[in-house]
Amino acid sequence: MSGDVVTALAGLGGALVGGPLWNFLIARLNLGAAREEKDSDRLRRELAEEKASHRGCLDRLDELERRVEVVEHHHSSYLARWIVQDSSRRIVWLNNQALIMIFAPLGYSRVDVVGRRFVDLLEADAAAEIERLDRAALAQPGRAASTLMQVHHTLPKMIVVKVAGIGRDSELIYEGYAYNPNDPAEIEARGEQRRQEQYGASKLFLAGPDVGGAGGPVI
Repeated sequence: MSGDVVTALAGLGGALVGGPLWNFLIARLNLGAAREEKDSDRLRRELAEEKASHRGCLDRLDELERRVEVVEHHHSSYLARWIVQDSSRRIVWLNNQALIMIFAPLGYSRVDVVGRRFVDLLEADAAAEIERLDRAALAQPGRAASTLMQVHHTLPKMIVVKVAGIGRDSELIYEGYAYNPNDPAEIEARGEQRRQEQYGASKLFLAGPDVGGAGGPVI
């Protein structure tokens, strides 16, 4: 009850009722009004604290979203990438390039791949070769073990790389990469370009520096 209401009642009551009884009633009304005002202040304070906490949560959420975006962008490499847990030998994560490059051509969706093993998804020879790569990677943790292989007879040969490491929960994991090797014709073309560049550099070296700007070699 607001102070204005109490004042109005006091004026009306004073005209009708006198003495200690009315004073007692007025005191109770004033006490109730003060308590109500105190509760209102408390509620306003709590509301302000909740709003501040909510803003803090939104700020932290924005920060987490930015971090996740950075991580997702990092993992969405142009190389096919996947992660396998050592304990279950199951694929726990793969990026879009791995899905498009390896599994989608075989008729698998992301749901089909995550949680399954290579032996469940690929031909036996390919799955066994990937297992051998895992063992080679484990023998030299943090270093890449790679091979040129065909993960399926319908897919082209690709370089497959495996690295053994420790995951977020301190478990042993294998991170895999795959990419198509360079075309032999492209390798040969780059080699020929290097030979031509070296030939030109050698001619300039043998010609020697200009003498007085005349352009002739030093004798």
